[in-house]
Amino acid sequence: MKLYYIWSSGIEALHHLFQANHKHQDVFEIVDDKIVQLEGDSVFKSNVWHNAVLQKTIRDYSLLKKNPNEIMVFSDPDVCIYNAKKLKTYLENRIVEEDLEFLAMQESHYDMHNGGFLCIRSTKNTLRLYEKSIRVLRYFIDARSKPLLKPLLWLKFGVWDLPYLDQTIMNKYLKEGGVNYAYIPGNIGCWADEAITKDTLFHHAVCTINQDEKLSLLKNKQKEFNNFHNC
Repeated sequence: MKLYYIWSSGIEALHHLFQANHKHQDVFEIVDDKIVQLEGDSVFKSNVWHNAVLQKTIRDYSLLKKNPNEIMVFSDPDVCIYNAKKLKTYLENRIVEEDLEFLAMQESHYDMHNGGFLCIRSTKNTLRLYEKSIRVLRYFIDARSKPLLKPLLWLKFGVWDLPYLDQTIMNKYLKEGGVNYAYIPGNIGCWADEAITKDTLFHHAVCTINQDEKLSLLKNKQKEFNNFHNC
């Protein structure tokens, strides 16, 4: 199973940590793509962040389109997989047993997905989901400076704002039907600084401000996982 992620010069340290954390596993074929970063800090809601999310979404769509019926994983680089073999089995079993097209990490305890870790089967439904999402994202990013942006978004796409960009619009379209989707719960995918459990298979360093905070959280949770499983 292939696992894809993107990175840029602004988060090179995260890229190196991701590679280091997963170099001894041979379960996922990891493919990284370096993107051209805009000038500025790579922080949440910056121009750099908006551009990176759009590039990632377009890249993921292109891969899905080129590989019909294939199951692939799309990850952010601030993720650490603790047990690759068990995670791959978990993902495959849920996709097959529940006939899923879209399996994503749950956004904390809410009824919505987090875009940082996705397992997607390439189907007409998932391709359509990405096509619609890219169309909205492009409009939103191009029109962000317009004073009537939110009313225009509502009139054109039925959404008032995109605080989390692709994640916000995909959550809307997923709930409108067409794609068979489900969530990876928090006991499997550890969220932010929540507690590691005996079932934890990976961790996503969300709720952080910058790269340094992500690096620190990833390393601390790795120690917590090691201590938990060495008891």
